[in-house]
Amino acid sequence: MVDRRRRSLRAAALVGACAVVAGGTLVAPAGAQAAVDGDLTINPASGSTTAESLGEYTSANPCPSTHRFAANVQIVQDGTPLTLLVRLSANIFGLSDAAPPPGQLDAVGVGGLAQVFADNGLPSGDYQVALICYNTGATSWTAAASTSIRVDLGGGTWNVIDGGGEEPEPVTTTTSLAAQPTTARAGQPVTLTATVTGSGAAGSVEFLDGTASLGTDDVSGGRATLTVTSLSEGEHSLTAKFVPTDPDDFTPSTSGAIDVTITASNGGGSGGQELNVTVPEDGGTGELTLAVDGEPVTLEQVTSGELVFQGDLGAITVTDGRSPLAGWNVTGFTTDFTGDAGSFGGENLGWAPAVVTPNPADDVVEGLVVAPGGPGLAQPATLASAGAGMGGGATVLGGTLSLEVPAQTQPGDYAATLTITLMGE
Repeated sequence: MVDRRRRSLRAAALVGACAVVAGGTLVAPAGAQAAVDGDLTINPASGSTTAESLGEYTSANPCPSTHRFAANVQIVQDGTPLTLLVRLSANIFGLSDAAPPPGQLDAVGVGGLAQVFADNGLPSGDYQVALICYNTGATSWTAAASTSIRVDLGGGTWNVIDGGGEEPEPVTTTTSLAAQPTTARAGQPVTLTATVTGSGAAGSVEFLDGTASLGTDDVSGGRATLTVTSLSEGEHSLTAKFVPTDPDDFTPSTSGAIDVTITASNGGGSGGQELNVTVPEDGGTGELTLAVDGEPVTLEQVTSGELVFQGDLGAITVTDGRSPLAGWNVTGFTTDFTGDAGSFGGENLGWAPAVVTPNPADDVVEGLVVAPGGPGLAQPATLASAGAGMGGGATVLGGTLSLEVPAQTQPGDYAATLTITLMGE
């Protein structure tokens, strides 16, 4: 953090200029002038706050004859004196009566405006971008041209308020849709995953059954997901429609249709367990029922310094009193982990299923181990199953949950819901 701060403070200064560091900004001497409004163009007129370049600038004005030692483009805070905040361009020498040639706004470095603003404690808001001209010895400076920009650190964007160049064309997007599984019994979860291409696409995806909406999810990392249990028996033609947050930035797009088949249910049920983790700074008679321990499961760190966590599933009891025994299957899947500091995907969670207390015939088979990492438990996986003629009586299921948190995850408390579903055969 110290190295980045030094870098960003240097970025606000002209090489060789005399200035006073005050509160993370460089304050001009008393002779500095307020910014001239207008005559500076930035092209394109908007972009990402993490980009290393804001694009190209063009000034319609030359530097005044008294201030032609050097010049550069900076984000400034208007007023008297003029406060220089962030240098955006390389220094320009050889100034004359003509306006300086167009140049690149590529001096912010790795992390872009977001990093420099964070290093200097600058908030989101409206700022001026000005061509700053220096006298010999850089003992005073003045603004020859300027424009205004709006910086939205939360949204990750900046845009010109006035004096911008041509608006860039919106990024073209495409949307595709996948379902898991594509054939399921009524009431069984079906996970829909929409993939949206177009770098940095921001918006939401609406999932549709024909023309009926099943729900929406925000796009994160080019993906949106929705798990549904409400599909009725029969054939369903499903699509996903991407709706951009700003149509000027991205085009909308709709996936091709995929088919999902829902068959009749034969008993079962579903339940859920809440998962919590803290990321440190470092067809017959009878009944088939499911009982899920509703107590939250806390995942504990396995080794200090490593973002690997484990915890035990609460008791999951399957009771099959049907005659004849037709068999059953228990599956589970998780939502994404969310918290105040952000979120990360459910694919980072895995499990090792176990039969904790066998049924009288001891003929229930535990599911395969699912390792953390795509797809993990973001897609339904089998916890245990019993074939036809098996699984009678009560069986208590459990297992060990394993979570590998992505390295870039911010410290904080996160929670997810693990949904357990029992389906009779």
